[in-house]
Amino acid sequence: MKVIFYAPGQPPRDISPDGFELPSTPTGFARVTSRVVEELGCPPHLIDVQACGPGFVAYTIADHEGEPNELGMLALAKATGYTYSVEDDDTVICGPVLIVTI
Repeated sequence: MKVIFYAPGQPPRDISPDGFELPSTPTGFARVTSRVVEELGCPPHLIDVQACGPGFVAYTIADHEGEPNELGMLALAKATGYTYSVEDDDTVICGPVLIVTI
């Protein structure tokens, strides 16, 4: 498993996969583990599962008011096939992005 943390304006950072999980195989649901809470640095109720699928899950902070995270949006686009844009308020991702993959 590989875990990458994307903070706005900083290079991506690899994180030890200990304590992270991929989505459940039977249900497809992703769980917010204590390790996700620790890395994102906010209460669990503010963490969004931005996207998940077989072999990946991406976490963000709900309604984060920080600067747009262009590298995080590019990584999400690659994982999901969805288009994110700093010009579109509906798709812009602000704040940190945490992606767990196989």
